[in-house]
Amino acid sequence: FGWDYPQMEVQVLGEVSYKELRSGKVLFQGKEVPTVPLSSYVKARQIAETLKGWIKEGRFLLGKPQGRLPSQSS
Repeated sequence: FGWDYPQMEVQVLGEVSYKELRSGKVLFQGKEVPTVPLSSYVKARQIAETLKGWIKEGRFLLGKPQGRLPSQSS
């Protein structure tokens, strides 16, 4: 992690767009660096479409929330 992460200090090393990240490479400090996704956008869309179909068919029922997720302030 280095020193920054445990100390909760933010140090910006650069900025890139999602388009650049998805391209498979970014330019960092003058060097071309390969990028890889942590998840699959295509697979996420497929799962969303499947879930949407189940909801429309009544096979996946939505109910009222059971409780609130804790916020950072609580």
